[in-house]
Amino acid sequence: MELNNLEDFKLESIPDGLPPDHGRTQDAAGLIDATMKNFFSPFRDLVSKLNDSIQVPPLTCIISDLNFTQVVAEELRIARICLWVTSSAAFWGFLHYSELIKRGIVPFKRLSPSLAHTFSHYNTNYSILVTRNALQNPYPKQNCK
Repeated sequence: MELNNLEDFKLESIPDGLPPDHGRTQDAAGLIDATMKNFFSPFRDLVSKLNDSIQVPPLTCIISDLNFTQVVAEELRIARICLWVTSSAAFWGFLHYSELIKRGIVPFKRLSPSLAHTFSHYNTNYSILVTRNALQNPYPKQNCK
């Protein structure tokens, strides 16, 4: 990540609680489980440390995709925006969903698909809805590759 021009930008890390020899990239489920179990207290401590510092202005908003940050935001009275990320494959499906319906592909016949419930994003301060028009190329005459 190129941050040379962002003098006021600083990255902070939070320990994940996993042993150093843990294959984080090989065991995504273990990493997600460790994140949900081990990040709450270190995250709250980091936000408190930043808010108590005279070197940086107080935090006014937390943008995150993990639900435990909502509890910290509420405790410390900080706004939170829930960033719900998705894969490019899922995005492509959402983008063409109306076409899938028009062609009769969706709803699936003789299948009862379900979505796994991973995180509950309840009680967030803000929701962001991105529409298809917002995602279209604002410069249609330029070739975006």
